[in-house]
Amino acid sequence: MGTDDHNVEVGTMSAGSGRPPASRRAFPAGAGAAAVPGTMRAVVLDAPGPPSALAIRELPVPVPSAGWVLIRVRAFGLNRLELYLRLGLSQGVTFPRVPGVEATGVVEQCPGGEFRAGQQVAALMGGMGRVFDGGYADYTCVPAAQVIPFRSDLDWATLGAVPEMLQTSYGSLTTGLGCRPRTGR
Repeated sequence: MGTDDHNVEVGTMSAGSGRPPASRRAFPAGAGAAAVPGTMRAVVLDAPGPPSALAIRELPVPVPSAGWVLIRVRAFGLNRLELYLRLGLSQGVTFPRVPGVEATGVVEQCPGGEFRAGQQVAALMGGMGRVFDGGYADYTCVPAAQVIPFRSDLDWATLGAVPEMLQTSYGSLTTGLGCRPRTGR
């Protein structure tokens, strides 16, 4: 591994900025529900490699079938799992791949009716960014079973860091330490 393998700068994108400045990536807020475009921006990894192997491309917006949800990604976190993917250390990955094991955003389409359009949701893990394309895109399409609805007034850049961080904390407490909630209080 070269020194670039551990130094990744990420953050919110602003128009005309060549680099993101902070710790999470967020797409700009739109004005209301609009028709889903035919293409989207996505970060694509064609094969394992250095940070320069990640490229922003225009791709077709995925079309969900029953049991899947199309999410307009408003923010996503960056995780060590994406580093492993980029370095070729993740098992079962086919390339090219859009990385991203988590995303927060709003439901655009849900053919099965599990969620309503415009609903705030988070999605994480379950093959995101490894078995199927993940959250490093304007849109992601994920199984409805791994979509979690929520309501928050926090900004999207903050919300983008929550899903995997919360899952890691919860798993550490419940699985790692065996903590359970008290009953009767």
